[in-house]
Amino acid sequence: MHKEVIGEKSIKRNVLIILLFLSISLFLLIKYQLYDINKLRGIIGYNKVIAPFIFLILCTVRPLLLLPVGIFSTLGGLIFGALLGTFYTLVGSILGSIIAYFLAKNLEGIWWIGY
Repeated sequence: MHKEVIGEKSIKRNVLIILLFLSISLFLLIKYQLYDINKLRGIIGYNKVIAPFIFLILCTVRPLLLLPVGIFSTLGGLIFGALLGTFYTLVGSILGSIIAYFLAKNLEGIWWIGY
């Protein structure tokens, strides 16, 4: 019986965390218009030195912000060309996947699915 109470608190806390994360993601998505390729192009800029780092950071956090990969793949090709755009998108996607994996692995015990 005590375990059920802890499970209910855990469920409420996890739902709150998920709603908070989705709210922040939606806020960032709307505020910076990350769904618009032209706005993303303006964020990344045309500085050839800093642009790859900014693009890699955006590609890395993309899965965590629930953004579609197609926009970033197209943007990488438009800004860096087909070869470098593919490389940066691939590296950013792999880094984002690694981060998402470790977050899921470390948070596995607090999600209600494991109960």
